[in-house]
Amino acid sequence: MLTIDDKQADLFEGWIPPEFLTLSEELAFVDRTLDDSRALEPFLKTAKSTGRPTIPIAAYLRLMYLKFRYQMSYEVLVKEVSDSYKWRRFCHLPLSGRVPDDKTLIKLTGRYGEEGVRAVFDAVVRRAVEAKVIRGRKMRLDTTVTESNIHYPTDMGLLSDGVRVVTRTIQKIKDVVRLKTGFRSRVRAMKRRMIRMVKFLKGRRGATAGAFRRAKEDVLRVARKVWKNAARVLRELEQGRASLKDATETGVAQAVVSRLELERWQGLFKRVIEQTRRVLDGNIHIPGRLVSLFDEGARPIQKGKLFPKTEFGRKVLIQEAEGGVVTGWQMHEGNPPDQGMLAEAIDRHENIFGKPPKELAADRGFHRPGQDGGLHDRGIERVSIPIKGNKMPERRRTERSAWFRRLQRWRAGGEAKISLLKRKYGLRRTAVRGTVSTAAWVGWGLIAHNLVMLCRLGMGP
Repeated sequence: MLTIDDKQADLFEGWIPPEFLTLSEELAFVDRTLDDSRALEPFLKTAKSTGRPTIPIAAYLRLMYLKFRYQMSYEVLVKEVSDSYKWRRFCHLPLSGRVPDDKTLIKLTGRYGEEGVRAVFDAVVRRAVEAKVIRGRKMRLDTTVTESNIHYPTDMGLLSDGVRVVTRTIQKIKDVVRLKTGFRSRVRAMKRRMIRMVKFLKGRRGATAGAFRRAKEDVLRVARKVWKNAARVLRELEQGRASLKDATETGVAQAVVSRLELERWQGLFKRVIEQTRRVLDGNIHIPGRLVSLFDEGARPIQKGKLFPKTEFGRKVLIQEAEGGVVTGWQMHEGNPPDQGMLAEAIDRHENIFGKPPKELAADRGFHRPGQDGGLHDRGIERVSIPIKGNKMPERRRTERSAWFRRLQRWRAGGEAKISLLKRKYGLRRTAVRGTVSTAAWVGWGLIAHNLVMLCRLGMGP
């Protein structure tokens, strides 16, 4: 059963000096802002009228703000809130009560997903618009990469991951099912071969190229044996020839879940084996190449940086209005061109402010031939997007004009904003996997940033 808030008085508050309970200016502002009823609408839609009460939504929102504001893990967040009178009061938690468990917060974050995050984000932005802190006269946008929570991908490393997770899953199945098909663990054999490859890499020379390739072939051969053996186990489970050790509902559920898990790992493991075979045959350009078994949506993305040259994650577009307040974001798998994101960003701006921006600034990656006329027709008076390639004299005069260069200088501040978001609000690398979870992670980071920015801009109640 959903609980919105719990503001009942605490018996022990009267015994504590008021200095210990007085919120800072920032926390008081955030507390008022998160009371907006629009931030609670998506939670009310999924509410149940029966069952055990959940932790109050007001407490959950404030706990998530603290987590991303100060970049804490769930475990550290729970400990810090438990030890602080002010943070307990800010989170609407009684001084004599228990702070929600870290696993509870993780489950709630997964349950509410991206929709709940976007509702809170929109409520914060719309309050700023209503208070006229931001007016939407200008808009700048840029893209960046939020890295996934995966190790650096190599073909041999992915094969080793596949052997490990498939073996681990079959061992879980054997705990609840009697299998007739034998399965041999080759985890140690794979580990020995990976150590041998590391030695090759340390002293790699032209003379060892042949031996290095043979070592790769050996790793691939072991991976294929594991995959074929696991396929026989899966076939036995699908045909119903295996018997359960525990015929209770729990045992049956564990067997079904483990079989579905094995099917998923088998499909991903097969993709890794096939793409490794193609690489060893000389084809290094593989569309849709899998870079992680644990996060299928992660893609290799190059943004033209010297280091790191390639990042593995998802592409994120950040759009801002004046004052440095982020008004929207988009998440994309892979590395789609920036030009296709511009129209959606302008639509988002019009939806928030009720009108298009007067001035638009972006880098040359957003340029598309002939787009300036369409943007002017939508009501955008000044479009500061440099074009690619050779420029006609008229275009050179435009890009050298004072207003164009002024907007480009303002656009360059977006690079600093992305750096800030990565350093202070968790957008450099997520601690979650999957596109939906990553979108929620990015959204909470942007919410925390906007609340801090609006407090510094002097936004009233």
